[in-house]
Amino acid sequence: MIAYLVATLPWTLGCLALSPPNPRALKYRRMFAGLFFATLVPLVYFFIQHKVHKIPGAYTTYAFFEWALILFDVAFDAVTALDFEGFEITVKDIKGISRGYVRRLPK
Repeated sequence: MIAYLVATLPWTLGCLALSPPNPRALKYRRMFAGLFFATLVPLVYFFIQHKVHKIPGAYTTYAFFEWALILFDVAFDAVTALDFEGFEITVKDIKGISRGYVRRLPK
């Protein structure tokens, strides 16, 4: 978990710095990045309450914050779809293979 959190910082900052100039996507990326990093404070607090102070229910609260952290991270990455809304991908059969099997007779 610690490696994941440490690796997320440069990834998030890099995505924010190098994103295409899409104001809508940037707005959501900043929002989800802020929520992600803001969630770390209560996450660490409840983890310490559970491990050190043995407070009942602290691990349950920690788990909710952990899942929120994961959802914010997935939402941050899902915003990439907004960067591709102007793209169109076309799959085209240029060799005629999709017409079905045709037995070729010798000439």
